[in-house]
Amino acid sequence: MIRTDFISSRMGQFKITPHSKNLPDGAKQTTLRIEGDIDPSTVRTLQDHLLEAVTKNPTHLQFDLTAVNQITGAGIILFHTALQIQQRRGGTFSLVNTKPKIESHQFETSELPNNATLVKLAGNLDLHGTATVEPKLLAICRTDRPRVLVDLSAMDFISSMGIRLLLQGLKLASAAGGRLLFLNPSAQIASALEIAGFTPYIAHGAAEDVAVNMK
Repeated sequence: MIRTDFISSRMGQFKITPHSKNLPDGAKQTTLRIEGDIDPSTVRTLQDHLLEAVTKNPTHLQFDLTAVNQITGAGIILFHTALQIQQRRGGTFSLVNTKPKIESHQFETSELPNNATLVKLAGNLDLHGTATVEPKLLAICRTDRPRVLVDLSAMDFISSMGIRLLLQGLKLASAAGGRLLFLNPSAQIASALEIAGFTPYIAHGAAEDVAVNMK
C-alpha cells in the first residue's frame, strides 16, 4: 500500500507520494514525488518520508520535483542531508525534473587586466548549482598561476556544499601559485564566508581595480 501525505502549507497544498522498484541490475530505487512548495512548514513532513525511505535501504534515492513550484532554503538544506545520508550508506541521491525550480544559477567568465579571470556567479550555489559550477570553476583554478576573481554580487544563496567548493578553489589556486578572491558579496553571503574563515579573501570594488592589484 502506498502512503501519501496531503497537507496544507504556507504557500498552498503539499503532497508526497513514494514509489519503490527493483532495477534489472538488482538495485533498489525509491522515488519521492513531491507536489507543491518545499518550505519550512512542509519540510518536516518531507524529512519524515526521507527517514522512512532510507530505512528500506534503497540503492538509489531520488526526489521527483516535476510538480514542485518553489523551494526555499529549508528545502535545499534537506536535499544536502539526503545526499549525506546516502553517501554514508554507499548509495546515491539525485533530484529529477528540477527545471526551473532550483536551476537558478549562472556562470560567466571574462578576462581582466593583469592576466586575471573574472568568474560571475548568480543565483543559488546549492546542491544542484554546486554540482554544475564545480568542474568549471576548479578547471580555472588549476591553471598555471591563476588570478581568479569570483564575483558574488548577484549570489542569492550559498549552501555548505557551495562553501566547500569555494574552499577547494582557494586551495587549488594557491597550490598552482596563484590567488583567488571573492568579489563584492552581499551582506548575507559575506557573513557565511566570514564564518567559514574566508575574510582575508573578500574584496570590494571594481573588478578591474582589484585585478590590477592582485599578485
